[in-house]
Amino acid sequence: MKKSLALILCLMLCLCSCALAEPEAVTLPLTEEKATLTVYMQAPSGSLSMMTDLNESPTIQKLEELTNVHIEFICPPENDDGSFFNMLVASGEYPDIFIAADELGRDYPGQTDGAIEDGIVINPNELVEKYAPDYLAMYNSLSDKDKLVLKTDSGVYKLTGLGSNVVNGIQHTGLQIRKDWLDALGLEVPKTYEDFEKAMLAIKEAYDVTVPLAFAQFDDYFINNSNVLAAGYGVTWDGFILNDEGKVTHSYLQAGYRDFLEMMTRWMSEGIIDVDNINRTHDDCKKMYYTGRTAVIGIGNWETRTLIQTGPTEDPNFHSVPMSTLRKAGDDSVLGTASCLKRVSTESRFFISTACKNPELAMKWIDCLFKPEINLLTTFGIGDLGDGHTTYEINENGDYVRSAWMTSEENPDYPNGTNRHYIQNLTTEVPDSMELSQYDLPEHQENWKVWSEGVSDEKLVPGGVSLTSDESRTVSEVMTEIKTYMSELALKIICGEASLEDWDAAVANLDGMGIQKAIDAEQAALDRFNAR
Repeated sequence: MKKSLALILCLMLCLCSCALAEPEAVTLPLTEEKATLTVYMQAPSGSLSMMTDLNESPTIQKLEELTNVHIEFICPPENDDGSFFNMLVASGEYPDIFIAADELGRDYPGQTDGAIEDGIVINPNELVEKYAPDYLAMYNSLSDKDKLVLKTDSGVYKLTGLGSNVVNGIQHTGLQIRKDWLDALGLEVPKTYEDFEKAMLAIKEAYDVTVPLAFAQFDDYFINNSNVLAAGYGVTWDGFILNDEGKVTHSYLQAGYRDFLEMMTRWMSEGIIDVDNINRTHDDCKKMYYTGRTAVIGIGNWETRTLIQTGPTEDPNFHSVPMSTLRKAGDDSVLGTASCLKRVSTESRFFISTACKNPELAMKWIDCLFKPEINLLTTFGIGDLGDGHTTYEINENGDYVRSAWMTSEENPDYPNGTNRHYIQNLTTEVPDSMELSQYDLPEHQENWKVWSEGVSDEKLVPGGVSLTSDESRTVSEVMTEIKTYMSELALKIICGEASLEDWDAAVANLDGMGIQKAIDAEQAALDRFNAR
């Protein structure tokens, strides 16, 4: 009996030790004999204009040298609409690894869990625990809040990296206004809808502008995702939000949305906006801004350098400054964007397919991307190019930054060719110093400061909330029809072809169209997230 008990205790201790065992160290090279993995990944923007294959990249060549793993890249064409991925999956001939494939995460029914259930990718957990020490070190360094978004509802690890504290902690898109025109008219940079409207009417009267506020289409990035016009009313153009009790609702159902439409209708009638916004592109807006045909546009911070260089060539008095997100008088906060105020990516970036014949090697290769020296390589390139130039420098603070030469017009590869050195989709942690080296102008810093004023994520559905396959289908089936119907009606109202009474009638009809089913599905997903 005693021997039996002792044996049982030994077995229990062994099991416990196994459960607590550290993953084995992933050392370089990953394999003694050269191995090959196939990888689906979007090539860095513009890189394939400089080379026919990512393996021509000095960075990728160095990665192969360090790992002894050759990568056969499968890259969709630039500006692909998803057809390439759909055909690849439909063929059943999966690559070993999918990278940055939103089609298997954010956009897949049931997201990562759904892709696992459908047999496209594997559950990586066992491999992570055995062969991913560097990923786990990153994961274990996070706050409990951040860890929440790095696992699915079923507890599957989302193999993703960290963003930058700098960029992902603030708004990085917003409105710009002609400060020289405001100064000439004795006006301050507006912060409220009321002051903005007065300023636009004054500019319209004083200057020969086509339309004071120009933006690209009503569902464009700066109107839809950034919510720069609707945010002050506590709503998005067409999205789910949280009510005062923290429960899921939809923007269409809010009184603030009707108020937003009323304001936009008035602006249309006053000539502050025009019907051409429906068809105008973002490039059209920028040209209008440079040439004095509009007073306000939305831009991303990455466009600032071009803006301040181009504007004065058209008008020596050109002076553009950021505007905070517009709000109602007396309101201190506005709705932020879904991409702000977060530290970690909420979507899986790396997936191992069910067709992979060597998943252990695949996991080791993914894990090695989390090694500081490999992350440095994919983020900043190889360093010394052997021709007197380097891909990065170390500044006075000891931070790695992109070299001045690499990002200057002196580099014959600039701007697109530089992306063959910086393999963004392989980068697992974007250092703050890199982001700062890109956004190094005082104007960049001012944009961040102003655009982030009063921004709150309090009423945004948290990142990392995951719908099941059934919930995804419900939301898609219901909201596809509703969004088409309501967006078209909203445009008609703004353009004077329908009335706000028509909007009230449409809102009253949303229950019959099933909006509550979609809200319930989103709420169930939120409840599971909150219970993690």
